[in-house]
Amino acid sequence: MGPEHSPPTNPPACPRCRQPGSIESLTGRCLRCQPIRIDELPLEFQVYAKEGERNRYRQLVVGVLIGPALSLVAAYYYMSLKADTSPQWFLLLLMIVGPLFSGMCIYFFIRKKSLLQRYYRLAQVRERVKPVDAELEYEVWGSRGGSRRCFKLHQLGPGSEWPASVGKRINVDRPPNSETAAINPQRSLKQVIENYNPFEPQKHWGKVYFDPDGSGSAVICINDGLFLSVGENIRFS
Repeated sequence: MGPEHSPPTNPPACPRCRQPGSIESLTGRCLRCQPIRIDELPLEFQVYAKEGERNRYRQLVVGVLIGPALSLVAAYYYMSLKADTSPQWFLLLLMIVGPLFSGMCIYFFIRKKSLLQRYYRLAQVRERVKPVDAELEYEVWGSRGGSRRCFKLHQLGPGSEWPASVGKRINVDRPPNSETAAINPQRSLKQVIENYNPFEPQKHWGKVYFDPDGSGSAVICINDGLFLSVGENIRFS
């Protein structure tokens, strides 16, 4: 398979359930008739799936608790204030924002219910697609622990081609601690003193498996570490 991807066609329907788009194009499996189970995934993908499920329920609980609590507190102070008090408009706004916040959390909870399908797809991509050999630069932005992570293409290996429709920067999920050791190896004190440069970017040779659907989704394997592109990865970044 070459680096260029053909444009997606209309997804086939399952002959059993007649549900359009239910067929997984790489395996031919109907995801509606045969739902994905977490124990079907390779172990390293299970780590991502379990963490994703925990975050999904954590966000739901936070939204369900904070939204109503915010509205109740605002309503209590609103009722206790005099009619001509200036903060009333702000309390009214909080009473409206509370349910909206809860609704958004519930919406994203439902939207992320296909996490297992995503990890199943990426596992199949790694098994079935020819990888691209590349040296990648690992970058982290944001607050403590980093809120955004990406791999940026530095150079390609001999005979490798980067897909023209995919940007040179791949945003990735926050890796579990078991995977970060691949990009942050333990060094001896002597190595740290002699070679450490805090301004030098982290560069690593690895294999990149691009989803053949042209979406820009990818699996990145570096040493013994596995890194997965985020669901909303932008191809032309």
